[in-house]
Amino acid sequence: MTVYRYFIICILLTSFFLPALYAQHLELVNNRVTGVHNGNLIRTRFTNFGNLGHRTEKPSMEWPKGTGIEYGLEFVMFAGARIIDDNYNQNYIFTESYTDPYHLDEDPTGTYTYSWEPLPGYINDLLPEGQQTIAMSNIPQSWPQQWIHDYPPCSV
Repeated sequence: MTVYRYFIICILLTSFFLPALYAQHLELVNNRVTGVHNGNLIRTRFTNFGNLGHRTEKPSMEWPKGTGIEYGLEFVMFAGARIIDDNYNQNYIFTESYTDPYHLDEDPTGTYTYSWEPLPGYINDLLPEGQQTIAMSNIPQSWPQQWIHDYPPCSV
């Protein structure tokens, strides 16, 4: 029953982040940060680019928290699509978003990633590298200096 609940949670998280998938500028990779969820007897890393847990950094899906017992390494979202190019050829795209920034799915020009990438402005970039985290309601120092309310900015 417990494994079933975690599976449902992962499916819900996937459906939440799925609309954010599109080709994104490679420079957005620099906005990637990690946070630690530490509630409801679960302790795990999560990222602002769609990953839950981590292959090499602890904690990763620890339950109950504090026991050191981990039930997963890294959960990532996958997306696939069939597209038709300008010459009416069918192509298939399948992508994921692992934590390894050195092996990204990129377009042939190396300009875009085919992945979930965080938008700028949602972390406190004044914190030293390594101390930056996802903006969390209980950690005010993680909040950005100014919150962005529209993206892309609109004039309405």
